[in-house]
Amino acid sequence: MVEILLKLPEDLKWILKRKEDLRFFESVLIQKMCEIKLGDLLAEKSQLKEEDIDNLDHFIKERLYKRVKGIE
Repeated sequence: MVEILLKLPEDLKWILKRKEDLRFFESVLIQKMCEIKLGDLLAEKSQLKEEDIDNLDHFIKERLYKRVKGIE
């Protein structure tokens, strides 16, 4: 396993106090890094144009906003 040094803001130092919190933080970090890698792999051969990406971005944000507000 590779070790990384991570600097956290003062208000997040509570994560280091309990081993359970630290393990949870580690698992979330690993999951997020895997999602980023997967996104990179999917986008690598994408034929989307900049305009398509912009339209998708607006569509997703609008749907999320409506979902959070309970409109849909």
